[in-house]
Amino acid sequence: MILAVVYSIKQSTTQYRFPPFAADSTFEPFIHKHNKICIMKHIKWFFLAALIIGTLGSCDKDSSNSDIIGTWEGFWGFDFDNPTIYEKWEIKKGGELIAYNSNGGKMATGHWEVNGFNFEAQYTTVTSHNTYLFTGLYSDVGAEITGNWGEAPSHTDGGTFIMHKQ
Repeated sequence: MILAVVYSIKQSTTQYRFPPFAADSTFEPFIHKHNKICIMKHIKWFFLAALIIGTLGSCDKDSSNSDIIGTWEGFWGFDFDNPTIYEKWEIKKGGELIAYNSNGGKMATGHWEVNGFNFEAQYTTVTSHNTYLFTGLYSDVGAEITGNWGEAPSHTDGGTFIMHKQ
């Protein structure tokens, strides 16, 4: 788009030949005024386009991940076993995560992050103060997060997990 604007400005600043009926430069002031107006129009459109692109590109992080906000329920398991141990997550705006056990009691607090399809959460249990790291793939279409978990800083020495949005 920038190249088109520059080319257009170059074309509009090209000196026009005087009309064939003008033997002298009586139209020269008109031509210079016309060139300035064309240049100003192109500059105006260039800055308007830059403003629109800048505005669209300045969205905050949470707006692109709004689908992940909410309640998630699922299971985790040890090593490569099928995940069978129930867990519920409250994923909140701003990166806050609260985990609950099958009785509904608060089990852990932590934070989460999504980068494209890559999900990462880390929480610390309220009783034993152990810290766990969950990494996996987030699918907003299937409302699912699947991956591995482990004792932080590792995310692979624990097992696998799967969560579904409620």
